Amino acid sequence: MKKDTISQYLEEFLSFLCYENGYSHNTIDSYKQDLLQYFSFSNSLTEENIRKFVVVMNDMGCAISTQLRKLAALKTFSRFLLQEGYISEDFTTKIDFPKKGHVLPKTLTQKEIQVLINIPQNRRDKVILELLYATGTRVSELVTMKVSSLNLEEGFVKVLGKGSKERLIPIGKRTITSLSLYIEEYSITDYLFLNHHRRPLTRQGLWGIIKNYAKKSGVEKNITPHVFRHSFATHLLENGADLRIVQELLGHVDISTTQIYTNISREHLRRVYLNAHPRAK
Repeated sequence: MKKDTISQYLEEFLSFLCYENGYSHNTIDSYKQDLLQYFSFSNSLTEENIRKFVVVMNDMGCAISTQLRKLAALKTFSRFLLQEGYISEDFTTKIDFPKKGHVLPKTLTQKEIQVLINIPQNRRDKVILELLYATGTRVSELVTMKVSSLNLEEGFVKVLGKGSKERLIPIGKRTITSLSLYIEEYSITDYLFLNHHRRPLTRQGLWGIIKNYAKKSGVEKNITPHVFRHSFATHLLENGADLRIVQELLGHVDISTTQIYTNISREHLRRVYLNAHPRAK
């Protein structure tokens, strides 16, 4: 395919995802970036080139989940091209997708969370860390959160999740107090978190904030915004929360996505047993 042709097909495909399938802006952007990465590697969707792409991803050390996401984007794009008559064969059907193992999400201990939250000297960053852990929100959900999304009197935060689905997440007194003080001191627009240019905080900006405090914390783990989400879910289950409630709080459509956290909780129980039972050692 020529560059102009690829651009045309890609534009049509992204419009299809938006107007026909109703995908969110973030999902469409994810498809776009994955497909652009492939077409920077090859300008044709052949079986040989797709297999080479998988080899390159392996050589780059891409996680299996990342490889699967990129291949899924290629598969969806190929189906679209086939349906529109732009190609005569979908070569992705001949590709064996990598097997995804049941890798447990990385989490922080409650003590490590506390260490991180106590580091920031400015109120905005402290509230960001506290809210990530208190609500388990995704990065995209936090940076688009607005002051009007908060109901501090009732103790709830309204979150706009994947597919523009809203959900309510309760927050405790400590988080309510932190948010109240922050809004009183800093809020100048409806967006809850602004950067130093007084514009809405970006996902990249949030990642930078987390990396900065992770480095200062001395915690020897790869700390990302999503680790706060994993820790939120794990600590809830460890302290007796119902799996269905955790599913609702996380905004998971399928409970099987939430069930991976029960494995972490079982491992936690096992460690407690081995450390505490007199005949366990």
